Amino acid sequence: MATPASEMMWPRYETEVTPKAHLARLTKSLWRRSSERMARR
Repeated sequence: MATPASEMMWPRYETEVTPKAHLARLTKSLWRRSSERMARR
């Protein structure tokens, strides 16, 4: 179903909706918070 050609046709917006993108955003936010905590200490 999901061929490389179809992926190229679909815009980035479609990939952003995927849960993987959401998880990546959460991990980035968590990493930033952890780095801030370490810097404060």
